[in-house]
Amino acid sequence: MAKYTYWNKWTTPIFESEDPNYENIRDGAIRESLEYYNSEDRVEVAPGLKGRLYESEFDFFKKAREFGYQSLISIEDFIHDQFKICFLDYFQNGYWSDDTSPEKLVDVTEYTLDVDIKESWVHVANGEGSWHGTHNHPMTSWGAIYYIQMDDTKEENGGQNSFSQPFDNMYTDFGNFFQHDYSLFTLQPQNGKVVYFPANLWHNAKPFYGTGNRIVVAANICVHKKIIPPGGTGIIR
Repeated sequence: MAKYTYWNKWTTPIFESEDPNYENIRDGAIRESLEYYNSEDRVEVAPGLKGRLYESEFDFFKKAREFGYQSLISIEDFIHDQFKICFLDYFQNGYWSDDTSPEKLVDVTEYTLDVDIKESWVHVANGEGSWHGTHNHPMTSWGAIYYIQMDDTKEENGGQNSFSQPFDNMYTDFGNFFQHDYSLFTLQPQNGKVVYFPANLWHNAKPFYGTGNRIVVAANICVHKKIIPPGGTGIIR
């Protein structure tokens, strides 16, 4: 029997993390989100892709800072800082060569990560079967979803986010069926949790029939390596 070499490539990381400060900012974040929701003109963004769902324009965190919404500012800071931790922890085992290792990337005298929340928006749904169809986030590398309010988390009430595996559009027969996990990867929303996912992943929000509001903030994240030369301000690659 001839020997062979085996590679298992192209894994798809999805991170989930819990905001340790959530209970301290929960009431403020809900109040600020609803205040923004009630004051802003309604915007129809891709109306055929969602139903019974309010979606803000894509500058939500920018507006939150302009309005002095301290709880929402805290959420933006957590999404930014925690993503950097997840990203570096995941890629620390041999992804970079020795001279660009994560240990050096966090040494601001040589390297650092430039994490940019490019866009952000809020969804407000009130349990009337609100839904968001399958989509992905172009022109960015990572997406994030932070659950501000999702009190009625019974599975039968919906509101979950589901992700499709990245090989859905391939021809299928018995030779590659193992790459076609037709069951979606579904996450049950929980207050104060954030989910990070590669932006090319197709995902959706199942219809929500629970009591109370379902309030989530979504964001697009770009990541660059910033080289810090001696006495310099940084070169982004």
